[in-house]
Amino acid sequence: MNNTFIDVEKPATCNKITISDCTFYSAFGKDKYLVNAKDMVPAPTIEVYRSIFAASKEVRGIQAKGVNNEEAYNFNTCYMASDYTFTINTDTGKPKNPIFGNNVSSSTNIMKYCKEGRYTVTDATIEAGDPRWMEPADD
Repeated sequence: MNNTFIDVEKPATCNKITISDCTFYSAFGKDKYLVNAKDMVPAPTIEVYRSIFAASKEVRGIQAKGVNNEEAYNFNTCYMASDYTFTINTDTGKPKNPIFGNNVSSSTNIMKYCKEGRYTVTDATIEAGDPRWMEPADD
């Protein structure tokens, strides 16, 4: 994909953006956004549930008016692999508009065959991502 996942080009009626049960592997290019809603007034509520973010470098996260801190949007049961990084604001030394989640090991440690385009989650502590890639529990 190497672009922005959701890019709202013109102001529209949209009160909420919800992203759920997704696996993002190498999905964003440098300085691109998960959500770009910069022209929406008021900014929509942005909710992300049960998703995995892995193998993208220097991502910008979310851009929306007034959205620049953790309290402005909701991330619930989300995971960021160690090979997922953010563009750093040179003035503050902090990530620009980050995505929030539980930090986990690199994508190659938490998923099987991810470099081949198969993203089976092998880390039993991760309860997120596209359900097609969840490894079945042993019965």
